[in-house]
Amino acid sequence: MTYLKIRSSRPFFNFFYRKIFVFYGKTFLWACWRIVFLPFSLVYLIFIYLKKIFKSYKIFKPQIISVGNIELGGTGKTPLIIFLTNSLKTRFRSIVVVSYGEKIKDEPILLSENLPGIKIFSGKNKRKIIETIDEKYNPDLILIDDGFNYFDIKKTDIVILDPFLHFDLVLPAGLKRLPYAFLKYSDTIVINHSEFLNEEQKEKIREKYSRYKKPVYFSRYNLVNFIDVKNSVHPLSIIKNKNILLFCGLGKPWYFLKNVKSLKPGHIFFTFYPDHFNYTEFDIQQLEIIIKEKNIDIAITTEKDLIKIKKFSVSFSVYALNIQISFEKEFEVFHKKI
Repeated sequence: MTYLKIRSSRPFFNFFYRKIFVFYGKTFLWACWRIVFLPFSLVYLIFIYLKKIFKSYKIFKPQIISVGNIELGGTGKTPLIIFLTNSLKTRFRSIVVVSYGEKIKDEPILLSENLPGIKIFSGKNKRKIIETIDEKYNPDLILIDDGFNYFDIKKTDIVILDPFLHFDLVLPAGLKRLPYAFLKYSDTIVINHSEFLNEEQKEKIREKYSRYKKPVYFSRYNLVNFIDVKNSVHPLSIIKNKNILLFCGLGKPWYFLKNVKSLKPGHIFFTFYPDHFNYTEFDIQQLEIIIKEKNIDIAITTEKDLIKIKKFSVSFSVYALNIQISFEKEFEVFHKKI
């Protein structure tokens, strides 16, 4: 594998993203960042607790399930929302999904493409959105993508976590949106990426989170196929023994890299951008230059990234890895209680 430092339309932000957020704990710049912003994290921590204590919640008529996390970066919230929606269709007459804020467009589009016939709403004020949904559509079930930190809504909270999550400070000195202690307010804890865990590691994780007295389940990513810009489906075998360019805009690109590696391509040229990266014509041109210089056969990215690339006229073959989340049998116990 060859790691590439590619030119970007946001070079300054890319530099700090790589040095601070992706390689946190491993660079001198990260250590300086923590020291400078520690007082602000203490203020933020106090604010979070006060918000939790004094925020009154509203009970809505539809059943509401939230999928959230306690850290920055992708943990698999959107695939879990898709899984829950599809698996609960037969039990609920009408399901509505509430997604991220207005500035982040990739998740709502990805949800709408994977959940045909399901109404998708997005915006910052989730309580206000749910009030409108409840009044106009009267659904049986509302699923909230990234809703754990909305304390003003009475809901069932599923918190999905990275299996290798370690102790860290809250923002801005660390990468935690909420402290570990807030897991006691959840209803269920899901540990994603169990495809990279053995039974001994799973048992240690169960012991680690047993203090919160919440059921712990394990989920994994199943690699399904590849999808091109025209939504045509291709088998996973198309990259075997091929030279590929792997790129993505993810908070944690390493799991994506590991999954693609398991498909045994010839050689991987790998680069990444900040989470929810908005590509420009300049970025597409830089990718085209790399592909020509390195004699690359195929470019591979994520479904979220492909959504943003579709608006450009690309001269190279680019495919998105289609993944689906699945659970071990123990999750059926919780699933039946919904």
